[in-house]
Amino acid sequence: MPTGHGKVLLLTHRDDFDVVDRVAAALARRSRESLRLDLDRYSCDWFLAQRIGGDAEGGRLILGDSALTASDISAVWVRHWCPPTIDPQLDADFRDGCIRNATVAIRGFFESLETTAWLSHPARVREAENKVRQLRMAQQSGLTIPRTLITNHPPDVRAFFDDVGGEMVAKLLVNLSSSMGRAPVFVRTSRVTAAHLERLDDLRHSPMIFQELVAKQCELRAVYVDGRFFVGRIDAADRADWRTASPDELRWTCDVLPEATEAALRTFMNAMGLRYGAIDLIRTPAGRHVFLEVNPTGEWGMLERDLHLPISDAIADALAAGAQP
Repeated sequence: MPTGHGKVLLLTHRDDFDVVDRVAAALARRSRESLRLDLDRYSCDWFLAQRIGGDAEGGRLILGDSALTASDISAVWVRHWCPPTIDPQLDADFRDGCIRNATVAIRGFFESLETTAWLSHPARVREAENKVRQLRMAQQSGLTIPRTLITNHPPDVRAFFDDVGGEMVAKLLVNLSSSMGRAPVFVRTSRVTAAHLERLDDLRHSPMIFQELVAKQCELRAVYVDGRFFVGRIDAADRADWRTASPDELRWTCDVLPEATEAALRTFMNAMGLRYGAIDLIRTPAGRHVFLEVNPTGEWGMLERDLHLPISDAIADALAAGAQP
């Protein structure tokens, strides 16, 4: 892998600030030049061209009057992977087709950067967004997970509700929000009651994840960067999802994970091919640690801001080093 001093690309979207600036500043302190690329500004601010076959094989990112080739890029941070934005004036069907085509072209370009160091590779990020795969790999890695049902079949939901003694939550298979702010209804993890079981007709249109409600002492967000852990704790035992709280209701505090849990999480992250991830866990009143999920591009700004955990420096170190484990 390259360890030279090419540019470090920071892939994100136009509304993303703070943590991108923090990592860019950390790279500058290491005398490394970074370039922010807003993926949703494709065809507005930048273009791409890729040749396959022939003597001129290779790709270019065209940004105004300048261009970058693969040899100009030493590392890429996938801060957020989002679809391109296409002119809203276009016919809806045509616009949707353009977005699909642009998405394939962008992924194809970046995934062809075979000698570039990634945090993390977009193909691994895409695979890791599959929560069913996450749970299976977590269990195989020695982590404890909640009893789980994924279904769009109401009778199975009712049977599972009985199996877990009526202590059940539901959440979506795919996130609909890319920020830590308040999200639309039904996005966050929600408690399921007996009354909800009478209104499951719409479930047939979209399967959901149903899990046993795990008793909690607290919830943890463990930010993983190339084998290092930065852990924040939030005391939200009375909430199914702490993200429903307003910022002034809950406070982050520093925490640590047991060595055995860290070891299992490293095994899991290596198996997923991820160099970065925001991992959510529950610590039970008995002190057990239960894995909920990993967001391969998840948020960490609140931990650095509130707890002064040096996450931007760790990310910059990983990107500047170039080599991947």
